Amino acid sequence: MDKYQTKEIANLLEVTPTTVRRYSKDFGSHLSDGTRRKRRIFSDGDLAILKRAQELMGDGFTKRTVNEMLFTEAIAPDEPTSQLQKVFPEVAQHIEQQREELVLIRSHIDERLSKVDSLEAELAELRGYIGSPWYQRLFRRPPG
Repeated sequence: MDKYQTKEIANLLEVTPTTVRRYSKDFGSHLSDGTRRKRRIFSDGDLAILKRAQELMGDGFTKRTVNEMLFTEAIAPDEPTSQLQKVFPEVAQHIEQQREELVLIRSHIDERLSKVDSLEAELAELRGYIGSPWYQRLFRRPPG
């Protein structure tokens, strides 16, 4: 397991060290404890999380959405929740169940959003049909 400093992470992500510090502040809840020090130390898992956050931010998502997506994707840092599982196994199990439910809910939301998009397109066609003069609609069927 490699350890990286801020400048090394910046070089790997092809961003400035300031951006790495901002990302570690914005997405710190997903990173290991070493990133919360004044001299930040990043692990391989932290690098993967920051890379994914960079991709999502590049796709135009907000910080809040990226945080939610990172939680949903559950890219775990190198220091897993094994201590949590040892001390509170039922809590760890509950968290895992909630993550699975969140993934299901997100897929349902995505399905509904695609349905809404198709209905909006159909509505636009109908509005165009209704907005046309009556004599153009006389021998034409409505769309849909």
